Amino acid sequence: MLTEEEAIELLRQRITESGLSTTRFANLVMVRERRTVGRWLSGHSAIPLLVREWLQQPERSPWP
Repeated sequence: MLTEEEAIELLRQRITESGLSTTRFANLVMVRERRTVGRWLSGHSAIPLLVREWLQQPERSPWP
């Protein structure tokens, strides 16, 4: 299981890999509000277990 810090770093990596802005990544990939993803990135809210599991997938995700 990822620590919160590891999950945050993986989320940052996935955003970077996507080539999308954080807002577009939140809306198109995570289907979440930008504020929610921002809270995850800042550590103000825990990243949900399902999202942590998705972040750990070894294959690259198909970005929109």
